[in-house]
Amino acid sequence: MYNCFLQRLSLQRTVQHILVPLVKRSSSSSSSASASTSTMSTNQIDTIRESFRRIGPGGSLRLTLNDETGIGLLRIQNVTKKNCFTGSMMAELTEHLEQVEKWKNGKALIIYGENGFFCSGGDLNTVRSIADQDGGRKMITLMQHNLKRLECLPLITVALVDGMALGGGAELMTACDYRIASRDSKIGFVQVRIGITTVWGGGARLVSIIGYGRALNLIATGRTFTADDGVQLGFIDHVLPSNGQSIIDDNDALKCVEEFLQPFLSLPRETMLNGKCVTSSARNDLDRSLAEELEHGLKVWGGPVHSAALSGKVNHRRGEIKTVNDKSCC
Repeated sequence: MYNCFLQRLSLQRTVQHILVPLVKRSSSSSSSASASTSTMSTNQIDTIRESFRRIGPGGSLRLTLNDETGIGLLRIQNVTKKNCFTGSMMAELTEHLEQVEKWKNGKALIIYGENGFFCSGGDLNTVRSIADQDGGRKMITLMQHNLKRLECLPLITVALVDGMALGGGAELMTACDYRIASRDSKIGFVQVRIGITTVWGGGARLVSIIGYGRALNLIATGRTFTADDGVQLGFIDHVLPSNGQSIIDDNDALKCVEEFLQPFLSLPRETMLNGKCVTSSARNDLDRSLAEELEHGLKVWGGPVHSAALSGKVNHRRGEIKTVNDKSCC
């Protein structure tokens, strides 16, 4: 029990190491650590992407772009595993983001999970296959690259959450401009429960969204919170009333977000996007934060608590580890 306490204390200190520099850092700082994803060449990212295409097959992402409305929909489809990201889905995400970047008529992108579950992060089978430092660095680099591209897309992005958004799923939300959730939704940065911390850039972004103290509480404890709690925290922008039905397809997703997006869609595309560029410029120091999140995350990647979690069944909700095989996500 004492060893477990020490391991959790170490994780909490790791979280603080990730979050404190972001608060203390001067916005005038222009240097970035050598490990930053921004220093990775296109060829290096492409090499990582191709290697991940063969890791953890299963699941997919479905992208639909409507030139008439200017609304795109990206659906996470891995229902049997709670819409977690396999290695092949991580590679697929890169390709879809490239397609959206080149979309000339786009005004908004809605990201949602199929069949009543937003996303539960990384597929455990994928994570088990890359549990060493080299594999962990490649996965973190690829997903930080993906989420940074998502954050910088030249349109308005909305995470539409129905059901659970856990671990990497919660980090995915932080890279979107707005977060809309059904009243029954539960969200949690639960990585600490399996011996790691945020590594896809969610820690740095969460500080920017809700402030240091609140971000530290959520990440260091791994507690889950409701959509209404998320509004109080400043994390959720709009709560949808619960009607007892899950979001199943694109039509459901559009109905949920259409009214919220209308003020943006009514503006000329160029005018709206210039507004996003101005506000996005406030994120100039993100590269250093991502590099530090990667390095501190690797300190616990494959460590005792993480390895124990990967060898057993992880109950995200309670933070329990049971020593039986499982196909869940992190």
